[in-house]
Amino acid sequence: MPRTATIVLPQLKMCSNPDCGNIATGSTGFCFDHTARRSLRSYTASPKPRANVKNPMGIEIECYNPDTVYKVTHVSTYVCSDGSLPRNGGEIKLCGPESKMEDQAADVVQRSAIAGNTVNKSCGLHLHFQLPQVSYDRGEGYKRTSHLTQAMQDFLFDIVPRSRRNNGYCTKTSSEYSVTSHYSWFSMSNHVPTYEIRLHAGTMNAWKIKGWINAWTQVRPEIHKVIAGEDGWENIVDSFRGDGFMNKLNPRSIGYKYIKARASNGGTLRNFGFNTVNR
Repeated sequence: MPRTATIVLPQLKMCSNPDCGNIATGSTGFCFDHTARRSLRSYTASPKPRANVKNPMGIEIECYNPDTVYKVTHVSTYVCSDGSLPRNGGEIKLCGPESKMEDQAADVVQRSAIAGNTVNKSCGLHLHFQLPQVSYDRGEGYKRTSHLTQAMQDFLFDIVPRSRRNNGYCTKTSSEYSVTSHYSWFSMSNHVPTYEIRLHAGTMNAWKIKGWINAWTQVRPEIHKVIAGEDGWENIVDSFRGDGFMNKLNPRSIGYKYIKARASNGGTLRNFGFNTVNR
């Protein structure tokens, strides 16, 4: 019989507070509930990173609660409603240094699930990355980005659920104009040096959140090189064709293991890290 590959996952650091089962955030040793800075804010604008934060990124986690909208608002410092979700749904937004977002997002998602929140086909998981302060021609940058997204998108669409493949809020790119559309799976802002990855389905699985973030933070440096038009950007685009996305990832990383698991299961991955029916 063929041998089945075993996925070895890193152990998340648990909160140091006695009797707490949440995941610790960052290097504090405590979860959000037991951290001194735990003010809760409802907002209408997106949170912004602190000044001089290296490689800032943002995360939007869409979910809902079958019973009440208020439980959605008690799991993060930033929450808001979302037009694509029902009244009992909400969007949890996180923002901070890229190096800390895996653990922070995993913590929030675990607490969100404990609060009774869940996801459906309307929910998505969005990642926002801020480009470095480089000088480049924006129009040419859009063209280069379009070449890059078209090189990688067939593989990426094959590893997500069917609900994300035929979705008006997450469409494929075809030109430099489509990458500036808010509803493209890879969306660049016309006003600020940021871009958004909208492809992943909503999930309350902390391991999936970590895997997806980890994968994209690994490829982010090469994406920036293409957008900025650095020497050899055409070769980078070519290297992403087919399943080239996989070749960019460290085989020992949770990002690689997660993308490989999705690819091996035709885009429908019900379990990853622990039992879950969430997508």
